[in-house]
Amino acid sequence: MKALLAIFILFGTAGVALADDFDDFGEEFGPIKRVWDPLQGVNRVMFTLNDGLYRVILTPASHGYKVLVPESARTGVGRMFANIAYPKRLVSNLLQGRLGPAGIETRRFFLNSTVGLLGFKDVARERYDLYPYDEDLGQVLGAAGMGEIFPVTLPVLGPMNLRDTIGWIGDGFLDPTSYVEPWRAAFGLKLYDKVNYVSLHNGEYESVVDAAVDPYLFLRDASSQLRDRKIKE
Repeated sequence: MKALLAIFILFGTAGVALADDFDDFGEEFGPIKRVWDPLQGVNRVMFTLNDGLYRVILTPASHGYKVLVPESARTGVGRMFANIAYPKRLVSNLLQGRLGPAGIETRRFFLNSTVGLLGFKDVARERYDLYPYDEDLGQVLGAAGMGEIFPVTLPVLGPMNLRDTIGWIGDGFLDPTSYVEPWRAAFGLKLYDKVNYVSLHNGEYESVVDAAVDPYLFLRDASSQLRDRKIKE
């Protein structure tokens, strides 16, 4: 299911990627569940907008960046941004009573911030087998019993749902880059993070979306099931 993770992180929500992994979609998730989508008309407009932004702006920018910066450096930058997101993972684990994962996240943060050169290297995983527990406030709300309510496709962020949108707003307060001044600098950091990620996964989004009969419905339903799985885990 790596392809799904790649798609969603392109728009701000999740992971890594190869389109061939969609061959196992039914085996991993079972039948597609029915999704109540009262805002489908608006969501489709937002999907088209996001798709255009990705293809016209993000992809060319990431290609140019890829030419200038070696892959090893881009991978390290991605790790640094992941390291900065430690407060979100810590709080989300603690709110679910996951003290062990919260402790591991803390150890990872201090190891990677020091020996790992501010997170450029994932020393915690490479030397000590300490893997991240990537939780967010949307998962906290889901674990507490709150349903997704209905799908929401947000500009730039892509396919989400109302529950995860509420969680995403809370996650923003836990993101250290949100407090960078002026706001243009904070926006620039987030944009750079996105361009850096896409440069490491060029072509993956297109290979999945272009193969779908109805890309909007496919991403909507797959996003819903992916989030269900992450909450259950």
